[in-house]
Amino acid sequence: MGLYSLYGGMVVYTNVDMLYHVTTLIRRVVLQQPVWQWPPLSNRPWMSTLIVNFWGSHWHQFFQHMFIVYSVRPGGALLRQPGALLGTFVVSVVIHNLRI
Repeated sequence: MGLYSLYGGMVVYTNVDMLYHVTTLIRRVVLQQPVWQWPPLSNRPWMSTLIVNFWGSHWHQFFQHMFIVYSVRPGGALLRQPGALLGTFVVSVVIHNLRI
């Protein structure tokens, strides 16, 4: 069962990454959009050695700005570090539920 989960995760990651690269290529070449509008989706998540590095700088770089603007800043202004963390989890839940 564990091996199927690993393979399933690899398939999902590869498909999402491939779709993002194809979309980026089309939008950059055909629509002439600037590079800054298409940041990397992730930063080699398999290279992270700590969970903090994985979530902080290797995974979901595409959503980083949204997390900072809509969760870290408002939550941090209300409850400092615990509020920023709680706000990030709330935004993550909303994103995942909208996708489902």
